[in-house]
Amino acid sequence: MSKANKRLVAGAIIAALLGPLAGLATQRALRRADDRRDLDRLGRKVSERVQALEAEVADGRRSVVAAAALLSTSEATTSSEFTRFAVELMARGSALQALSWAPLVPPGERERHEAEARRDAGPGYTITERTASGTLVPAAVRDHYFPVRFIEPLAGNEAAVGFDLGSDPVRLRMLSRAAETGQPAISGLVRLVQETGSSKSFLLAVPVYRGGGDDGGARQLAGFATGVFRVEDLISASSSDKGNGAEQDIVVELVDDASGSRLLSAGPPTGRSNRVASAVVRRDVHLDGTTLTLIARPTASYLSRMAGSRAGAIGFGVFLACELLLALALTAHRWRFEKTRREQAEFARSVIHSVSEGVMVADANGQMTIVNEAARRMLGRGPMNVPRAEWAKVFGLFVPGTDQPFPADQLPLPRAIRGEDVPETEVFVRNAQVPDGAWTSVTGSPLKDVHGQLVGGVVVFRDVTHQKRTQELSQRLSNAVEQAADSVFITDRTGVIEYVNPAFEATTGYSRAEAIGRTPKLLKSGLQSPAYYATLWATIAGGEPFKGTVINCKKSGEHFYAEQTITPIRDLSTGEITHFVSVMRDMTERIKLQESEIEMRLGGAVQRRLFPQQPPTIPGYDIAGTSAPTSATCGDYYDFIPLPDGRLAVCIADVSGHGVSAALIMTAARAYLRSLATTMTPLDRLAGELNRLLLADLEDHYFVTMILVLLDGASGALTWANFGHPTGYVFDRSGAVKAELKSGCTPLGLFPNLKCTQGPAITLDSGDTLVLLTDGILEAASTSGEEFGATAVLDVVRSVIDRPAREIADRVIAATHSFLDGQPQEDDLTVVVCKSTKPPSATL
Repeated sequence: MSKANKRLVAGAIIAALLGPLAGLATQRALRRADDRRDLDRLGRKVSERVQALEAEVADGRRSVVAAAALLSTSEATTSSEFTRFAVELMARGSALQALSWAPLVPPGERERHEAEARRDAGPGYTITERTASGTLVPAAVRDHYFPVRFIEPLAGNEAAVGFDLGSDPVRLRMLSRAAETGQPAISGLVRLVQETGSSKSFLLAVPVYRGGGDDGGARQLAGFATGVFRVEDLISASSSDKGNGAEQDIVVELVDDASGSRLLSAGPPTGRSNRVASAVVRRDVHLDGTTLTLIARPTASYLSRMAGSRAGAIGFGVFLACELLLALALTAHRWRFEKTRREQAEFARSVIHSVSEGVMVADANGQMTIVNEAARRMLGRGPMNVPRAEWAKVFGLFVPGTDQPFPADQLPLPRAIRGEDVPETEVFVRNAQVPDGAWTSVTGSPLKDVHGQLVGGVVVFRDVTHQKRTQELSQRLSNAVEQAADSVFITDRTGVIEYVNPAFEATTGYSRAEAIGRTPKLLKSGLQSPAYYATLWATIAGGEPFKGTVINCKKSGEHFYAEQTITPIRDLSTGEITHFVSVMRDMTERIKLQESEIEMRLGGAVQRRLFPQQPPTIPGYDIAGTSAPTSATCGDYYDFIPLPDGRLAVCIADVSGHGVSAALIMTAARAYLRSLATTMTPLDRLAGELNRLLLADLEDHYFVTMILVLLDGASGALTWANFGHPTGYVFDRSGAVKAELKSGCTPLGLFPNLKCTQGPAITLDSGDTLVLLTDGILEAASTSGEEFGATAVLDVVRSVIDRPAREIADRVIAATHSFLDGQPQEDDLTVVVCKSTKPPSATL
């Protein structure tokens, strides 16, 4: 036996001994990797479940907060209103089981509360509490009650109606925490009064506050909006693999770390055949200030299900065996293999240089070994073996659509050298060889030797400039038509619609599916003469574009004006008309706007004539009024009305809403007030009759706020009433607020029976100034959302308290506009100023 053969046999024996050892080591390494992978996978599942559980509670929390917002805006929410709102909230989907309202009932209000509740809850309604045995009995006397007044759904939850949440320590701690913080709070686990089984639940309470307003009063706790969550349902809802066998082979526990108690345990039966693994995954569950722990333990069934195949280890062993056989074959036929490889390499080089696509091959160090002719035409004929970091700069390789050089480590060839299979990647090439630039599509693959070792990389790129530019042009045209604001539709030469853009669908109401295959007759309104359509078809059939204004009809039956241009499309090769493209612009709103602007201008002109053209002249008084409407017409109103008894009625009012409707209401209110003022001087009778007249005219959502002041010029006495209007102020000559004209009456035109308390008597002494204004000034908001407010108004008036009435009024309006700082004015601005310039002689 020759020395070469002996070495070959020795190598074979050594390889045969090393193969099993390598296979065993690989098998153990794979098993450990599988265990880590399974535990990581379990951890991800548990984290997903925790996130889903927290998201379910967050969804429910948003519904409870929305219910609290509704309850805070109404002093007397009815059962039907609550049910309708709650049904809509719960229909959005969450693990929320029930939504309820628990008002705060003082002991002295208990009987009245129970009597009112029996009207819709039934004669059996009473405030209850639960005994130790679980029986519901009338609640004992305590400082406050929080009975469940409404609950949705009611079916299955009837026992909860009337139950006092404050009677249970766990629920009471939740209510106390919510009231103290003003934020939602979650209870500990409880058994619901309506629950017949052993299921545990927890509640989420949101405090509801009412009160406060222009008088600066504090908001008062009115009760709590509460939501109910069942723990089992939450755990089930958070499962990411409902019905999946792998999810059912996990033992799940929910633990309260604060108390050390186990709240829930769920999972498959365990025993000898299905033991619980020692691996444990823990994740914290954060629920509005409460932290629980979710513990997951996989069973043997789970691990066996998730275990990966041993194909890797077996394949590795087969690979080693094949490598052994290959090594023997290569050794025996080495000389033949080398010859064949050289022949194949030469043939491959010849093929590579002949293909039209560019081909570049580099070794593991980045040195170019093959660059074919197509590649040189694109990249230039300069030196190819440049440092890898300079490839983008030397060859002119850029990120498509930018002037940014392609990152060197992200180029396809370096990626292929690193062992990546690179899918099609666009690279823009611009250099001296290609000055106008070219788009290339590049793919790459790693080069490996016969042993699988990485030895370099190869890339193939082809010039896609023509396709790219054609594609971009086509896409731009498509985007332009699809995103055009005007309606576009295309028909064949017989008028059958083949394409409509989204604007066509939005304008006409016909979907693309409804329009395609039909003719433009579907838009006919019947208001155009046959001669119009005859002219249209004669024009476009002759190859000329047609332009005109047409009245079309939407799918809904609504007519609309359209400015339409129809253009024939010809086949470039034959010159024949093949299609027609129509561009249609909806002119309805523009026409309506023009009509509305005319109406607004006329209405505004009439309304401005109704404002006092000159302030009244009363000896000893300086009176002025001014208004800055938000549109051509105005919903604000001020007036000076001489009364039969010699007094002067000073009025400022604000109609809800803006525009023409508000202006018409204002005009009617002015007419009524002026008529009544001449015949009915007593303020209470005048207000009642004015309320009656406005109530008969106004729709439900309209009303009028007003301050009406009767000034006795001789004595300076002010008789006044405030009907839901912002507070008026009387300043002394130093700028201090002497009196406030706060609201003591309901707004006019809102309720049949006007509830009104006439304001206390005020005397306008020498140097005193009466200032009345509308809410548009107080609520003017800056760019940051901050309102101008009463404090700012008072400061402005004080700064000019010694100036004439007109200047004071103008300064308030100017300060409001300055505060807006370019923001659009959202409401009308009106100010009335009455200033006493001498002491009333009758009282000296």
